[in-house]
Amino acid sequence: MKPKALLFFVAAWLGLAGVASAQLKTTVVKAQSLPASSTQQLASASANSGAQVQAALPVVSGSYECVNHVVITAASPTATVAGTATISDGTWTKTYQFVENAGLGGILVLNFPQPVASSATGTAITATLNAIASGANASLEIGGYSNPNGC
Repeated sequence: MKPKALLFFVAAWLGLAGVASAQLKTTVVKAQSLPASSTQQLASASANSGAQVQAALPVVSGSYECVNHVVITAASPTATVAGTATISDGTWTKTYQFVENAGLGGILVLNFPQPVASSATGTAITATLNAIASGANASLEIGGYSNPNGC
């Protein structure tokens, strides 16, 4: 198995096994896979005990923000609980169900086949895992790029 494939397998297994305390860290996007004039953007955050977790792609003046992935992981709560995760730029919002399983934790990996663009230049895209009552420690990462020509 190639090193990158092995790393992804181990990271996915850790998330599914509820070992979210060994949470996923920054994902690297190859610079050559970005469109011309793009600047890679990554942001991450974490919170304890079911509190809201939020991170936004940094805004670059005169550029569109383009999100291509979001990863959310959570440790194992004492009982299975569910909540919502959203991605938004304030004009549009995408909502996803997020479940934290007792004994397993939770993981949500979103890899968009085409980057999702902000509605205007200079507009941030924010990923949020809303507070989950009785939830566990959680973290999220949002990744993409800024480009003056759009996505």
